[in-house]
Amino acid sequence: MLIGGERVLGILESYRLCWIGGRFGGGKTSLAFRLAQPFLERGYRLLTNIRSVWADDPSDIDFVDDYGHLRLVVIMDEGGLWLKRNAQVEAMAAYAAKMDVVYIISSYFPPASYFRIFKIKVLYGFRHIRIPIVFYRWSLKDVEGFADKGLLIWWNPGEIYGIYSRQDPAEDGNEIVEFMAQKVEEFRERYDRSRRRRRREQDQVSLEEVVADFADAIAEFKDAATRIRRR
Repeated sequence: MLIGGERVLGILESYRLCWIGGRFGGGKTSLAFRLAQPFLERGYRLLTNIRSVWADDPSDIDFVDDYGHLRLVVIMDEGGLWLKRNAQVEAMAAYAAKMDVVYIISSYFPPASYFRIFKIKVLYGFRHIRIPIVFYRWSLKDVEGFADKGLLIWWNPGEIYGIYSRQDPAEDGNEIVEFMAQKVEEFRERYDRSRRRRRREQDQVSLEEVVADFADAIAEFKDAATRIRRR
């Protein structure tokens, strides 16, 4: 049971981009699948780089209507390793709502800032003393300056056990990035907005992007310093 889950799921549906961060073994991936569950019950498919009984075969994932909707949840385990700032990743984030895609990134390492608008961090759990409860802190800060934050409590996280392999080291996330980049291009073609990018533009990071990543790193450092002072 998720206490405070309605608010979190409402934000996830509105913004479509979520990063679940925190310590290793803290329940990040478990929460990712738990948050995906209500969408899957509504008919969304699941694309993930980790073994799961809920996962769909990528070859079966395609648009469900003439508008270019995918009705898809993407879970990327340790997605921060692959979701770096580049044209492909930017387009994935930009078209998430139009294509009806929800991205949930469970990763110790932070993904590109596009996916950090809505963040959920593991605070603490009591698994070591066999109390089935985990506390999370969530925060929202969009590009227009709107901000909010709150607490999410998950009672009985064991309800999700067996849905995915906790030991699976996960496949190369670049395959998901390439798959979604192709779907973005197909979506644009439906509206005669195709703009094939040269491989160099896809793979190389511009000076502007380097500066943006540096700014992201400074922001993360400030957040960490603030938490240390509060202690």
